[in-house]
Amino acid sequence: MNVRKRFAAVAAAAVLSGGLAVLPAASAHAGSTAPAGALTEVASFDTNVKGCWDWAHDQSYGSSAGTACAPGTNSGWVKDEKADGKCVFTETRYYDGDWRELSRWRSPSACPKNDVKRFTSPPSHNYARHVKVYMGHS
Repeated sequence: MNVRKRFAAVAAAAVLSGGLAVLPAASAHAGSTAPAGALTEVASFDTNVKGCWDWAHDQSYGSSAGTACAPGTNSGWVKDEKADGKCVFTETRYYDGDWRELSRWRSPSACPKNDVKRFTSPPSHNYARHVKVYMGHS
C-alpha cells in the first residue's frame, strides 16, 4: 500500500472511530545506513501495562539488543560493526501514560570495530508506562 493510501486509510479509521490514530513507526532494516549522529528508533512499547520487552536491531554500522522494562531499566549490549571511526550507542527514553518524556539515558559507546559494550540504564520513574529505544553512531 503506498503512503497516500495508507495515510488515507488511517485518517478514515480515526474519523470513524472518533479517536486518535497513530501510524506505526517505519522500521529500519538490516543494512540500511543513517547519517552520523542520527538516531534510529529500534523499539517502541506503547502500553499502559507495566512489563518488559525484548528488542534487537542491526544497521550496517552496528547492532544492539536488550530488554526494556517500563517502569524499570533497559539492559543489553551494543556493538560497533564498521571501521569508520564512529562509535555506536543506544538511547533509552521513558514516558508517562500521556507520552510526556520523563527521562532519557545514553549507553556507553562501542568503538572501534568489533567492540561490544554491555549496559544497564538507571531505573525509570515508577510511573513510566512507555519506553522507546534508539540506536545511533557518532
